Amino acid sequence: MRTFALMIVMLFGVAFAAAADDGCDCDKKENVKVEKVEVQTVVVECPEKKEAPARRRPENQFRIGFIGTSELAAQASVWDYFPAAFANSDVFPGLYWEVRFKHFGFGMTYLGRFIQQDTGLPTAGRTWFIDVIGTLDIRYHFLADSFLDPFVEGGIGAAGRVSMTHETYDCVLDMLSASIFARGGAGLGLNFKHFHIGTKILYRFFQDAIPCVDLPSYDVSQFELSLFAGWSIF
Repeated sequence: MRTFALMIVMLFGVAFAAAADDGCDCDKKENVKVEKVEVQTVVVECPEKKEAPARRRPENQFRIGFIGTSELAAQASVWDYFPAAFANSDVFPGLYWEVRFKHFGFGMTYLGRFIQQDTGLPTAGRTWFIDVIGTLDIRYHFLADSFLDPFVEGGIGAAGRVSMTHETYDCVLDMLSASIFARGGAGLGLNFKHFHIGTKILYRFFQDAIPCVDLPSYDVSQFELSLFAGWSIF
């Protein structure tokens, strides 16, 4: 009997010890290893959006356009030339071209007009004449790339009058007069993207008949005032 009681006590002791081990041990601390993870931040710089540079006018240009020139006689003062230009009937329309390299340029101008005169003869009717003026021009532009285009100009040229008479079905051209001249002056133009306009006034400081040619001199005016407008091809 004692042995049986001792066995019961031992069983209760083992059971109590097992229950104590399964319980929550609040005093027991569990070590948790925390690893640090380094996060690298990569900053991607976006390239700045650069504005497109303003389009510059090309330094080398080929220009072509229309021109109207008024032949002016000598006036009392400079301010008298402008009213005389509008009242003058000696207006020559024409064409011009210029090759421009930054500041320097060269080109040609072609002017012409038809004149009709009554001969006073019933059988002859009227006679037609052609007045022509051609010049070789050299220019210096003070501003290479600008809206305002002040320039000076010089050149040489020739002028003449041709008679047109009809004989049967043929048209016969007869050179009546001719001359050569030299001129110089200044002007001001306005440059747009592909278009330009301007005005200039020129003075003919030399004029004479063509040497070695049996033709009378064609008299041109001492001053000329011109208006022009044209395009810049490139």
